[in-house]
Amino acid sequence: SHRRPMTMMTTPASSSSSAARSPPQPITTQRSKRKKNGDLSLFARFQIVLLVATITIWYMISTAELAISATTQQHRASFFNQADCSTNSNGRGLSQSYTTNNNPSRKQLLQQIHSTKELTQPYHLLTIAIDSRHSCPGLCLFVHPLLPSWVRYRQLHFDSEVDLAETLKEEHGHVIVVARTNIVNIGNWAVERRANHTNSTSSGVVPTTGLFHNADERIHSGEIVNVYDKFDYVLRQYYRKDDDGKFHGYTLHALGNHTCGKTQQPLPLSETEAGPKWGIHYVPLNAHTVDVQLLHHATATYPTSLRPTNCSFIGRADVKRSKHERATMKTAVEEQGAEMNCTISFTGAFATGNSKFQYFNYDISNAKIGLSPRGSAIETHRLAELLRMGAVPAIVAEDYLFATFKSVPGIIAEDWPGVVKLMKNYLAEEKKVLAENQNDDGTRISKLEMLSREGPKFYRDLEACMMADMDFILKGAFGLLGG
Repeated sequence: SHRRPMTMMTTPASSSSSAARSPPQPITTQRSKRKKNGDLSLFARFQIVLLVATITIWYMISTAELAISATTQQHRASFFNQADCSTNSNGRGLSQSYTTNNNPSRKQLLQQIHSTKELTQPYHLLTIAIDSRHSCPGLCLFVHPLLPSWVRYRQLHFDSEVDLAETLKEEHGHVIVVARTNIVNIGNWAVERRANHTNSTSSGVVPTTGLFHNADERIHSGEIVNVYDKFDYVLRQYYRKDDDGKFHGYTLHALGNHTCGKTQQPLPLSETEAGPKWGIHYVPLNAHTVDVQLLHHATATYPTSLRPTNCSFIGRADVKRSKHERATMKTAVEEQGAEMNCTISFTGAFATGNSKFQYFNYDISNAKIGLSPRGSAIETHRLAELLRMGAVPAIVAEDYLFATFKSVPGIIAEDWPGVVKLMKNYLAEEKKVLAENQNDDGTRISKLEMLSREGPKFYRDLEACMMADMDFILKGAFGLLGG
């Protein structure tokens, strides 16, 4: 008799059964059911969106990994493949001997160095014997990065020639001796070693010996003339050219020139030419400490236009055999006044002062130009450090700057007043280029910036060419080239 709520569930009119009817359901219950159904629908949609997003992110990551892998392979290959050996100032290309069967092409060498086949390829054993009496072993590390992948080497030290002979009396393979002095005695040992093994073995194996004449700032003729001939080849630091174009009567080429150079020395030498069979090769000084700061791609250096200091130098005030050049350099810079914006800091001893991290990342990297005077010898480690960090070297002209496969990129003049004058011209030109770019949104590159970019590339290419030469020389010393 009372009015039924509109929300009550009813039975059909035809049913007059006395069975219990479903109890009435309040409005909130049905709304909750509809809301629950709606929530399930939203959750399903959310799962679909999440799945699509996951697939998209996975695809992007996979694409990026492929790109990174391709870039990595390209960078690995660039060390050899991009070495600029195609032309030089004389318009010449790769040496004829480098394209013969005895000296593989860069492509073949690249495959040999970077292929996974190198893990299973045949190898040859090498002993590096370091004279621990002078400068070594701490500073005798420059030969190791030049070794090819087919060489497996060990390292040992000796305190005398007697010690060397005793340690290696049963060694029939190839030995590189790293030494600064006592070259005459070491050369005599090399001759005796060859003769003794030739007379006592029936295998026909003739042991060979190379010399890495390390840190020979004095260039003492008594340890060079008629001594270098006793080795199968000689690598030496510090370059000099006499008035006749020779080096104490020998032909001295920069390592790397046989592959990429301006002039090519036929190797092996003929019997009528003075010197060891596989030549005498000048090895430019590397950075004093090949620190992690130097291990970057050639294009990664900071632009000169954003470096806060125009030029810098940190090192000893004066050193023996420097002819007071550092004082002359400082005076030439100071005469130009504060506008030069140069920082010159003298220290009390070799390789002292700021930490390596600060030296590379602040002293060098913050300077557009790095002043590079001579030290105990005409050549110093500083040049390589400046080139590799993109600071343009400012330096007085010396023969070694033009001995490598390409001339060293830098600001070079006959004396320090001339060097500083050129520095001012480069700095003024950069300032002009920056102003022009600001006025018209241009992208011109200053000459100073180009020199900065050329430095790391030059050093990368130099290393590639030196490694290729070393590969060829060692194959000759190991008897792998025939003849």
